[in-house]
Amino acid sequence: MTIYKYNKMYPQSLSGHVDTLRTLMRIFRRAKADVTYSKGYNPHMEIFCSPALGLGTESLCEYVAVKGAPCAIDILNSVSAPGIKFVASFTTDDVNIAALVTSAVYAVHCAGIAEKQQMFWAKPFNIVQSSKEGDKIKDVSSKIFGVEVVDKDDILIKVACGNDNLRPDKLLQTLNSDDYGIVKQQMFIGELTVDEYLSQRTM
Repeated sequence: MTIYKYNKMYPQSLSGHVDTLRTLMRIFRRAKADVTYSKGYNPHMEIFCSPALGLGTESLCEYVAVKGAPCAIDILNSVSAPGIKFVASFTTDDVNIAALVTSAVYAVHCAGIAEKQQMFWAKPFNIVQSSKEGDKIKDVSSKIFGVEVVDKDDILIKVACGNDNLRPDKLLQTLNSDDYGIVKQQMFIGELTVDEYLSQRTM
C-alpha cells in the first residue's frame, strides 16, 4: 500500500468528501497509476481517504491510501486538479488513517480572534449539531486540546479529529464568526504526527 500526502486548497476546498474522492480517482487514472481494483460486479479503485474536511476548510495534510504499485509524485502533480498538490508518499502495510487519527491542528484566521480565544476553554462549550432527528446542543469542551495565539487575528487550535471529530468551523459559528479562514496544518495519531507514524511503518 502507498499512502500519499497532499494539500487540498482552494478551489478544491469547496468540494465535498465524495467529490474529492472522485477527483483523486481521476488523477490516478490520468497518471496511469497501477491501482488495485475490488472484485465483483462493480469493481472500483481500492483507495481510502483521511477524515473528511468541512466545506471551505483548506488543508496541508490530507492523505489517501492506495492499494497497488507506487506512482511518482511529479507524475501525479502533472495531471492533478486545481487545488490538489501531492507532497509526499509512504510505502507501508495496510493502514487505516481515518480510524487511527486522534487530533488535528488548524490555523484559524478571523478578525479579533485572539480576544475571543479564552472562550474556547469554557466548560461547557456548547455547539449546535444538526442531524436527521433535528438540532441538538452538545458540550464539546473535552474535544478542545489546546489554543495558541499567533497574533490578534490568528490562532492555532488543536481539537479532536477522526472517529471523534470536532470541526473548527462549528466552533467559530458558535462564536458568531462568519468571516474566517481555516487551514488544517497537521494531524496526529496519539502523540505522533501522521508523517512520523507512517515513517516508522515504511517498508
